[in-house]
Amino acid sequence: MITYKYNEEKIVALHFANRLNKPDISRIIESGDVKTPEEAQALSYFFWQMNEKAIADDKAGIQIPCEGSSEYWIEKIYNSWEGYMLRRGFISQWDEASERS
Repeated sequence: MITYKYNEEKIVALHFANRLNKPDISRIIESGDVKTPEEAQALSYFFWQMNEKAIADDKAGIQIPCEGSSEYWIEKIYNSWEGYMLRRGFISQWDEASERS
């Protein structure tokens, strides 16, 4: 299971999955489990899409559904998801997405 230090991380991740119309990613976030390398790749690339959307939303004045900045929560999500990918053996998918983004 993806372990979050703060409940807000999951809330923010789901917020951006909805903003980006990614129901497949919402399902992964809700379940808290990545089952395949393909899901790991999708979640990893989504992280960087979420990051870009957060930057655009900040510029447009669109708020996230919790206290704090999107930058703060994106950093927390990064740490949670990277650690999860490492533990689950999907770090190569995570690293590939990070390098390409």
